[in-house]
Amino acid sequence: MPHLTLEYSANIIDKPDFKNLFRDCHTALSATLPTDISGCKSRAIAHQDYYLGNGEATNAFIHVTLKIMPGRSREILDKVTQELLAIIERNFEKSIRELNLQITIEVSDLGFYLKKAT
Repeated sequence: MPHLTLEYSANIIDKPDFKNLFRDCHTALSATLPTDISGCKSRAIAHQDYYLGNGEATNAFIHVTLKIMPGRSREILDKVTQELLAIIERNFEKSIRELNLQITIEVSDLGFYLKKAT
């Protein structure tokens, strides 16, 4: 039941095909965590209003938040983080080259509450 949110500053140069990017992420998550790929959920959010560092127009960010069920080892979490980073780097090559791009990945346990409809 992984939830992946990719947030980015609106000045990102690359315009990736998010469907393909998320397909690659889901494939990596299902193999590495492991998890059932049908439970993976991803979304991208562009931020128009942001301020980074000294405010230079070339400052940019990508932040990935991955929420997963608890119980994975540090080794598995490190591996999935590296795999997601590689996917991000492949999809944002021009922004990496031309901007002062900060890429961060945050992995945390997913707390959830299921309520049945009455």
